[in-house]
Parts: sequence; C-alpha cells; structure tokens
Amino acid sequence: APAIPLETIVATGLRPRTPAKESVLFPDSKYAVMRTGWNPESYFMLINYGPFANHAHYDILDFEIFANGIPLAVDAGIGVKGYSDPNHTTWYKTSAAHNMVTVDEADCVKRDIEGEGLIWSAQRSTDYFRAWHKGYQRYHDALCRRDIAFVREGYWVIIDQIQTPHAGKKLDWHLHTPLHLQRRGAAFVSEEIPGAVFRIPDADTTTCRFMQRTAPADLRGIPGEPENRDIDWLTLRKRAVADSTRDRFAVLIYPLAESAKVGWKEIGFEELPAPDPAVRICRVKTPAFSDLLIFSDGQMRRFAPDIEGDFHFAWFRSVGETAHQVSAVGMSRLVWGDRIDTRLAERSDFEHR
Repeated sequence: APAIPLETIVATGLRPRTPAKESVLFPDSKYAVMRTGWNPESYFMLINYGPFANHAHYDILDFEIFANGIPLAVDAGIGVKGYSDPNHTTWYKTSAAHNMVTVDEADCVKRDIEGEGLIWSAQRSTDYFRAWHKGYQRYHDALCRRDIAFVREGYWVIIDQIQTPHAGKKLDWHLHTPLHLQRRGAAFVSEEIPGAVFRIPDADTTTCRFMQRTAPADLRGIPGEPENRDIDWLTLRKRAVADSTRDRFAVLIYPLAESAKVGWKEIGFEELPAPDPAVRICRVKTPAFSDLLIFSDGQMRRFAPDIEGDFHFAWFRSVGETAHQVSAVGMSRLVWGDRIDTRLAERSDFEHR
C-alpha cells in the first residue's frame, strides 16, 4: 500500500505528469538513470556510483537493466529473510553479487568511496556515463574505470579498464541475469525471447575465461517470478598484465524484442586499432547499420582517415555507405569526412542527423 492513502492523493486535485526528461543524473544520491520512455517495454538502466550509505553493499559503478518488459541484469538484492538472512553478509552484500568488476575475488572498500571523474551526457540519440573508483586501491593497488554508452532503443556498450602495476591479478567482470544463457562463441544468448545477447569481441575469447554459474537473487516484484531463486551468474575473467591498454573489458548488451528483426548471429561486435592508449574504438554492426563508438579523453586526435575531434565519446552511425547520424560528448571540434566539420565556441555536447 502507498505511504499516503490513495483517497488523500486524489483529494489534493494534483494530476500526475510525465517527467520532462527520461535519462537523468541524480548527483545528490549519486545514481544515474538511462531510460527511453515510461511504459513497461522501455529500455532502462540504473547506475550506482554512490557511497556506502546508499545501501551498505560493497558495490560501486554497478548497474541493473530492464528492456522489452523483462529484467536483463539485476543484482542479488537481499535474501528471503531480508537483512537477517544467513547469506546476507556472505553473498548478498558482496561485490561479486553485483554487476561490476572485482579484483582478486575481493570485496571493494566502500566507506568514503564513490565514483569520481564523472562525465554524464543525455542526448536524443545517446546517453553516456563515465566514472572511476578507488575501492580496490588500498589493498589491491588497482583503480577501476567504467564507461557506459547507450544507443537509445538499441543497445549498451560497457568498457571497463583496470589500472594496476601488478601482473597476475584476477580481474572479473560479473553479470547476473534472470535469463537462461547459452554460450555461442563470443556471445551468450538468452533462451527466452524477449531476451538479450551479451557479447565480447571475438578477439577477446583468447584472453578471457568464461565462467557460468548460478546464485540466489531477490526477484520480488517481477511478474511470474518467485521472491527469490537462483539465476544465471556470468563471469568474464582476465589475468592482469600490468598494462591498462590490455587490462580491460568490452561488453555489448543487445536487448532482443519478440518482434526483433535481427538474430544474434547478425550482431557483430569488434574492437578496432586505436591511435593512442587513451582511446578505445568499437564497432557494432547489424544488417541495418554500422556503428562506430569512440571512447577518448578530450584531446584533439585523428581517429580514422575521415574522423577527427576532441570529444570524450562519440557515436557514428552509417547506413550502407552513407553517414547517417553522429552524437558527441564534450567536444569543440568534430570532422567526419566531407559531411561534418563543426567548431563550437566552447566544449559542449553535439548531435547531427
């Protein structure tokens, strides 16, 4: 039941209104929301970059995702008996029980730790989030950075970079989903439709170890689900080589609707050579489009023969051989072939169709 009785709400004469913005940053509570709409089928991601006080779990820069009316990624939540559950401290609170990166299978330090170096952008075509945290700095001498790019009504690309001078550390990328996943080469594909494809670049299969397990999760409020059950727990593991250009993960999360016109075999994801260690370039390709996603540091660079700029992130969509759309974050200059040559008086976000 609502905290305020429904008749009291009705008596005020206030009418609910759809919020003016869909994707929003909440700097006080330190959550970020990426959203495409307000119906159950809308794409939705919640990102937590806040301190221990948020909910006293050992999670930071973790996320949850819903799309096409179903959950694609959730964290473990709390046990059947709530905070009195016998597994509360041994599982539900742990870092590994959340959709995040862990170092040497340890829980991160959370007190006085929050996302730093925040970059946030919400535009018509894309949303973008970047932050880093030092939850593994004190005991593991490692800094973790996460970039999340959302191509609205399309997919998410998540880039994680771990900076450590120590080779051999276990670097684990965790995902928890109520979907039932089957491995298909570099991809994990849900048995269910609607569902999702979780994919890494083909080249990463030689450096990544795949672990697929199950673990308990709180599913209260999700139609057709019990309060708590074991769900799929996917872990991608790399061994650190003390090189931040290689101690990284790139993951594509591509929701599939019941009416999806693309099959998982038609979804391509690759990482392309970059001109500088500070840059990462990914391509997502389907029969309908070819997308180039460039993650950079705001320095002026030439990223490809026909692309240069000083953005932090940019998304370029081509349809066939034709430039179709571009979205850039924090730029003052952008060149894309002979179609776009834009200069701004000061750094800003930019979109062009």
